[in-house]
Amino acid sequence: MMSLSHKSLRHRTLTLLLGTAIASLTALTVAQPALAGVGFSILVDGEHVAGDPVPGDAVRRTDVDLARAEIQVTYDGLVSTPRLAVGPTHGLRRVELGASIPFRIEANYWRWIERAEIRILDQSMNQVLAVVPVEGDRASWALPNLDNATYYYVARVYDRNGRFDETVPQEIYAGTETGKSVGLQALWEQDQTASRAISVHGGSVTVHGKAMRPGSTAYVLGEAVEVDANGAFVIQRILPSGDHAVDVTVEGADGKSVAFNRDINIPDSEWFYVGMADLTLGTRWGDGKVVDAKPEEFDAIYSKGRAAFYLRGKIRGDVLLTAAGDTGEGPLSEMFSGVLSKDPQALLRRIDPSQYYPVYGDDSVMVDDAPTSGKLYVRLERGNNHVLWGNFRTEIGNGTMLRSQRSLYGASLHVETDGAVANGAPQAEATLYAAQPRTLPAQDTLRGTGGSAYVLRRQDLVPGSEIISVETRNGVTGLVTDTRRLRAGVDYTINYMQGLVILAQPLSGTIHSSGAVSSSEPDIVDLVVQYEFQPAGTDTREYAYGGSASSWIGENLRVGVVGMSETNSKADEVTVVGVNARLQADEKTFIEGEVLRSEGQGQGGWLSTDGGFTYVQQPRVNAAGGAYAYRATAQADLGSLLDASFDLVAGVTLEQRQAGFSTLESQVLTDTLSATAYASLGLGEAGRFDLKANHTENATGALRTEVSAELGYVLDEDWTVSVGVLHRNTFRPGGTDENNGNRTDVGARVSYSALEDVTLYGFGQATINHSAGYQRNDRVGAGLEWSIGDGWSIGVEGSAGTTGPQANAMLSHADSAGNRSYLGLRMSPDIADSFLLRSTPANGVVTGTERRISDVAKVNAENIYDVFGAKHSLTGLYGITVTPDSRWTVTATYETGSITDPNASDFSRHAVSGGLAYSHEGIEWSGRGEGRFEESSDHTRDRTTLLGQSGLSVKVDDNWRMLGGASMLLSQSNQNTILDGDYVEVSLGAAYRPVDNDRFNALIRYNYLYDLPGPDQVSVGGTTLGPAQRSHIFSVDANYDLTPQLTVGVKYGLRVGEVSDSRAVDDFAASTVHLGILRADLEVFEDWRLLLEGRGLLHAQTEVLDLGALAMISYDISDTVRLGLGYNFGQFSDDLRRVRYDDHGLFLNFAARF
Repeated sequence: MMSLSHKSLRHRTLTLLLGTAIASLTALTVAQPALAGVGFSILVDGEHVAGDPVPGDAVRRTDVDLARAEIQVTYDGLVSTPRLAVGPTHGLRRVELGASIPFRIEANYWRWIERAEIRILDQSMNQVLAVVPVEGDRASWALPNLDNATYYYVARVYDRNGRFDETVPQEIYAGTETGKSVGLQALWEQDQTASRAISVHGGSVTVHGKAMRPGSTAYVLGEAVEVDANGAFVIQRILPSGDHAVDVTVEGADGKSVAFNRDINIPDSEWFYVGMADLTLGTRWGDGKVVDAKPEEFDAIYSKGRAAFYLRGKIRGDVLLTAAGDTGEGPLSEMFSGVLSKDPQALLRRIDPSQYYPVYGDDSVMVDDAPTSGKLYVRLERGNNHVLWGNFRTEIGNGTMLRSQRSLYGASLHVETDGAVANGAPQAEATLYAAQPRTLPAQDTLRGTGGSAYVLRRQDLVPGSEIISVETRNGVTGLVTDTRRLRAGVDYTINYMQGLVILAQPLSGTIHSSGAVSSSEPDIVDLVVQYEFQPAGTDTREYAYGGSASSWIGENLRVGVVGMSETNSKADEVTVVGVNARLQADEKTFIEGEVLRSEGQGQGGWLSTDGGFTYVQQPRVNAAGGAYAYRATAQADLGSLLDASFDLVAGVTLEQRQAGFSTLESQVLTDTLSATAYASLGLGEAGRFDLKANHTENATGALRTEVSAELGYVLDEDWTVSVGVLHRNTFRPGGTDENNGNRTDVGARVSYSALEDVTLYGFGQATINHSAGYQRNDRVGAGLEWSIGDGWSIGVEGSAGTTGPQANAMLSHADSAGNRSYLGLRMSPDIADSFLLRSTPANGVVTGTERRISDVAKVNAENIYDVFGAKHSLTGLYGITVTPDSRWTVTATYETGSITDPNASDFSRHAVSGGLAYSHEGIEWSGRGEGRFEESSDHTRDRTTLLGQSGLSVKVDDNWRMLGGASMLLSQSNQNTILDGDYVEVSLGAAYRPVDNDRFNALIRYNYLYDLPGPDQVSVGGTTLGPAQRSHIFSVDANYDLTPQLTVGVKYGLRVGEVSDSRAVDDFAASTVHLGILRADLEVFEDWRLLLEGRGLLHAQTEVLDLGALAMISYDISDTVRLGLGYNFGQFSDDLRRVRYDDHGLFLNFAARF
């Protein structure tokens, strides 16, 4: 008998790796002296138990101790994605007056952060009220004693060079605490970064813990980590390359603690790569069905193959290389040709696994960090500098008049200095790009309809090429005042083949300003969709290149240049070059200018006011000669420039565009001048005076001017007053008195709140001057607001004026979640514009912003909506969300209004939508529906549109997954059924993937598609009024391991395709194909395998059945290389999308992976 350190190890198996030999020792008992001096040692869990004496494995012992404490330390040298988030530690968004708000910043890259601060902004988010320094990760700010005030906060963190990252603004409210608190999601899970400039590199370290005792506290890397109610905690930090000691300490409520120290190394150089190669040589014998389409298309001897790889590696600690390549399967002679060329459909095949089965049952998530529309992707990056070949989006220039935004495939370069100026911008930076897209750009502008479904003008878009944003334009000048980029999968979904965009939230078409005096021209809200498409039958030889560069001269002056040029085979060409500069004292005091010159004409955009069912092309400029555009902006924070004893910010913007000026997104037909001016003066803590002016005119003589002034002041704790005046002047050549004229209105409001829980107010407005054709708009009224308690209040208001009586009643509520709004009924005269304080009057239900009525119901209102009025001249949106419990959520919205369309007849719209969602114990279901009803006086724009969406995800158990989805868009015109547009898609899938064994696996899929393109939608073939199509595809795949050596599989597929060339008649012609496959995979000997497969293909209409078989024997030369020889007895493939008869013959296959 032998012993191990005079102790026995019984019923234990030790596996010893000695070179390439593996020895298994079961129930081994060895004498310690017998193993001494033989050149190896035995360690168990880091402890030396036999053999030559060696130091114990401290890392292994630490891992064992951590595992016993249910703590896990993991690290990845190739993952260094920074995250930044901030929030109040108490989780409330409404805080009592005078209280201090404790903030906490969560960041996973503190090693790069030199300092941090919380910036408090006013309700307009234009003024910084306070800058609070952060100590550690905490900060505190004392709330001013102003009831019902709204503030925004952001976190800003700086590196040693002065660059900073900043989070998105978040709201916080001042007022009496009511209702339940709103807990924040764990900050470590969030990334709230709005802008990022700090360069981070290294690797990530993640520490998980669970089953901690109640009251325990964890410390990781010297930081305190919150332990949740279940006794779990998690923390992730990015560390630079090198050796690090990860300290983990857990302190119990009784004061006892346990500490661990885990040594790790983040390597300077680390690589991950995978690749495969497949080569097939064979003979092909066709039959009478094969007719050569071109010489040598069906050669007797053929060769085809595919090569693909993915590589990601780190060089010298801070240089990251990402590369990927995929030749695709094809003839060997063409495999490596066109490596730098673009295939517009390549990205879809690579990133959309649901094109095969909706669910695979393994809970995997696909991430593509090498997006490319061609065969190659290479990206070399260091910090914020990079050079790449692949897919990229153009973002050039520092101005506002040129926005070159396209999704291209080609070369891109961005470089910037490590040094930064005081505002965090790099001292100098440059961006260049060049591409031969083989696609054309398009821009569709769709006026908000109050709904979520928008049909693009073209079908078969290039996947991933879309840039979708919501633009708000000033109602007077037409200038873009706000642009919000939407996120794919979060804010919208898109069907590239059908050209359909569905927003996550309905989009209203107008926004009315509020205040003592409201603008009589509402701002316009558009959905702007830029995308790429490939015209059918056209070899688009397009070239696109451009770039920008800028540099700071000192801390106050920035100069820059910008340019872009695009040409294509359709003779469309546009070139824009320009310069820009900015001279600043600080962020609020600056002068900036921009000069651009364009030559040629762009593609020209298309406008739709009915959700995309009809389009009108916007006029294009004359391509002869060139044209200029100029912009100058000046703003001054006069208070800070002088003695800082007062708060005054003023600014002005002038913009002139010559006729013929053209960019990718705009065309200027006539000389146009636009100007805006503003001033905002703070009158201590009690008042503010705002002055605004907007003016636009063009060479035809048309002009619009609007000037407004408003003063609000808190006289004392009981009295508040606000007054305003607005003057408007409009002239259109050839217009009537109703269109040409001017009017001046004044308004005032006085509030008295000395009574407990009751506020009385009175208001009045009058037209003090107007030209013929403008109706007077005099009005006087009064009301009260009564705070019932618990955040609930009632408001009643009545008034009389030249346009008739008005009355409204409102039920209001405010709670700790920060929800403030009102809900009520309003009866008012139908007028074109109004200057009441509260809001623009409308007939029907009136709502404000977002409000939580109770713990289960929340109302969301965007603008107002009219129910009883005759003209319906105002648009608005009303929404409600009900969450009766943690499982169910119910939403509803309604919009109504009139749409003025300069290109066609005006029409009115009513839109209603509702949604229902359920989530509980592995079941997630959501459904939503919308109805949009449009009418015009001449009935040419009458249309009814219905939208439905539903999604279902079921985790039956650990083995079964089910997924389903449905989308429906039906649009009916009363003119003719040929003008209808319908789209229906249903997808169902199921997967059986056992977790305890891999013997049986099954995938099931069903898809239904019906598509009737809109009358103006351009099909893949470049035509409109395309044919109606519908199809069913069903398939099932299953494998079963009969023995460890034998696996059998079955596949069944059904495709039913129908096409109707007549859009008005149900005359579909069907084509039905059935496919069945049986296969067996047998391991005959070690490294030798035999594959047998039988196939059957049935054409239902012709009743023709094709049978075939395939056999292949293969030999595994190594773990990564396989050689096979086979014979295909059949004459067709198993791809239902491509039924061919040329696969009969002998073949040799070589496959390798690494």
